[in-house]
Amino acid sequence: MAGMLNYYFLIWAVIMRISGRHLALKGASSSLHLRCLVLYPKCMSCHWTPQDGAASNTTFHLRYKMRGVTEAEECKDYVTSGPNSCYFSRTNLCLYLTYEIWVEAGNRMSEKLIVNTE
Repeated sequence: MAGMLNYYFLIWAVIMRISGRHLALKGASSSLHLRCLVLYPKCMSCHWTPQDGAASNTTFHLRYKMRGVTEAEECKDYVTSGPNSCYFSRTNLCLYLTYEIWVEAGNRMSEKLIVNTE
């Protein structure tokens, strides 16, 4: 029983650690809501809500890097978790590491948003 409680507490702690944050675009009044959920130890899923008034042809790219790594990678699975999301399967997820995660909008008006999971 105690082992199961520790397991659920660890899941809760990881989810709280990688909670989404509202970040405003520089020079804009709207925001992009990015949130990530870790289903320990199976997967992680990140979802975002586009800004109010975003053009329908705007493309979004989720990028991430692990702490200490200089090269960012792009999401490998935009399909599994639905629209405006990125899915990290167990094979693409390194546990117990800190990720820097952000979404880039493909149009000229947008700037990079960064979410640090520390």
